[in-house]
Formats: sequence, structure tokens, C-alpha cells
Amino acid sequence: MRMVCMGTIVTVASGKGGVGKTTVVILLATTLAKRMRVAVIDADPNRRFTEWAGLYEGPAITVRPETDTARLASLPRKLAAEHDVVLLDIAGFGSQALVVAVAAANGVLIPTKSDRGSVLEAAATAELTGGMASTIGREIPCRIITVAFDERLRADAYALDQIRDLGLTRAQSGLRNRTGYKGVTWSGSVPSLGPIAVEGESLADELISLGWVPARSGTDYQPVLQQPIS
Repeated sequence: MRMVCMGTIVTVASGKGGVGKTTVVILLATTLAKRMRVAVIDADPNRRFTEWAGLYEGPAITVRPETDTARLASLPRKLAAEHDVVLLDIAGFGSQALVVAVAAANGVLIPTKSDRGSVLEAAATAELTGGMASTIGREIPCRIITVAFDERLRADAYALDQIRDLGLTRAQSGLRNRTGYKGVTWSGSVPSLGPIAVEGESLADELISLGWVPARSGTDYQPVLQQPIS
């Protein structure tokens, strides 16, 4: 018998482009799709995730490109009624879509690289999240997720200190500085073994422990190998 339950919504956002938002969504979506029903809303006009999904072969992921703010306002909850988790990939510039996506979220992941502009924009996105939570009267937790950091490098270690000094809460998981992620964006294939796979599982487990993602599918869903739905 099928159990009907509302899925959760996780927004991956930053006001700055090029910080790894789509890469985080790719890693998280493909990892979670092994365990549950996953949908991704590609709200970036560049449609990087949608393009990548055209190459992807793996456990099914529903992919919905949507940049119209009015339709975007209702789409996450519609998909959450049919999926265990909905991931939103938002454009890297200030827009109404960013506000709508943050307001819809059960949790917001904010990617940052180690440069000053990325860290400051991460702080601004965290502040926006807090402001939206106050406006709508419910908690919207957020976590900073580091991308392409190498803690052995002085500049990256300094950036981590700045994240802490700004009072930002950082995810325990992160995407380290590996050329393998560049290969993922070209191939449509995410490794099932090795460091990238470990990072994907670590991030998924952390979001489950935070309650942003259900521990298991709300149905007897069994993923199958197929092209994503576009």
C-alpha cells in the first residue's frame, strides 16, 4: 500500500555565480536518487543542471526547468507531494526567484569558494534566509557548504576562519578541491566509488540527520536506471 506524505524542499543558493551551486545539486540529487524519489527544479536561466541531466544515466530524477517566478512559487510544493525531496538550483544573481526559493525551503545550502567575494555573498545569502524566516514566521535553517577548499592552503584556512568569525554555520560535509568534479559536469556520470561518492554520501547523511531530507522513501519506491524526466 502506498503511503502519501509531503516531501521536503532544499534550496541551493547564493547571490554569486560560479560558487558550485549546480555541482552541489548534481552530487546531492544523484546520491539521494539511489534511496528515494528526487526532483530538481532548475531555476537558472542558463539551465546548467538541465543540460547536464541530458547526459545523465542513473537512478531516476525528475527535472523541471522553471524561471518564471509566479510558477516557481507553487512548483516546489506540487513536486513535494510526489517526491521525497525537491532540490532547487537558483541563479547566481539577485532575483525574485531567489527570494521565492528560500521562502519555500525546509533548509538552504549556501555554497562558497574561498575567495572574499564568495564568502561575503554567502553571508549575505544567510542574512536573506534569516530575514525571510522572520517575515514568514517559521524557521528556515541554512548551512554554508565549502566547495574546492583545501585546508592545507593558507588562503583557504583563512577563509574558514572568516566564515566562523562571521557567525555562519558551516556544514560538516564539503566538496574538496578535486578535478573529478569537472569530469562529472562533462560526462553526466557520478562515481559510485571513491572520494566524490564518499562526499555525496556524507552530505546526504548530514542533511538526513538535520531533518532536511527524509531518512527513507515514503513509498515502496525502487529506483530504476533511466533518463531523467525533462
